[in-house]
Amino acid sequence: MGERTSNYDRHIADARARFLQWDPAEIAERFGLKREGEWLLVSFLHRPYRISTVTGEIFLKKEGTQADFNAYLSIFDALCREKPGVLSGQWRTINDLGIHHPGVGEGPFYAPYETQFSGRTEKLAAVCRDMGGQPFPVGDVGYILEVFPFFPVVFQFWEGDEEFPPQLRILWDRNTLSFVRYETAWYIATALLDRLQEQL
Repeated sequence: MGERTSNYDRHIADARARFLQWDPAEIAERFGLKREGEWLLVSFLHRPYRISTVTGEIFLKKEGTQADFNAYLSIFDALCREKPGVLSGQWRTINDLGIHHPGVGEGPFYAPYETQFSGRTEKLAAVCRDMGGQPFPVGDVGYILEVFPFFPVVFQFWEGDEEFPPQLRILWDRNTLSFVRYETAWYIATALLDRLQEQL
């Protein structure tokens, strides 16, 4: 467990070091972000975060607690880019983005969340709305959710019945890999599903 934690810490430290090589004024202009003194402000999954341009640390703006691993890696990957991606408006599953790693699949990854979301569609829909979600017409629960103000995903959930188990799906813009790396999409998916789970 200590080694795993150390690996997480190492990844965060590397991401912070890469961020500190960038000009925060350019990042703010490129992505339309506000600045408050040394802090760069960014919304991630409808929560305000602040990034220290001195240390590279990320905190939840209201609570003051430090961001977790998924938020760190997602935020820095999205912001440390020469230019923002351009949305296509066409939705794909994560495994249809043009990269696929053997042994990594949506089914096993989503299964624990499908079980926990089952029987709670009304509450799940309310949580999506609280996160600023806009209705999406497919699914017992279907919402377009902002990962960042410049990058949305679609969350869908279908309740199970006697014949079919519950099912969830996250849809990504066809141009997702011009916004974040493939690995980062999995960090975002984890952060999103954990957030929904926490709010139920």
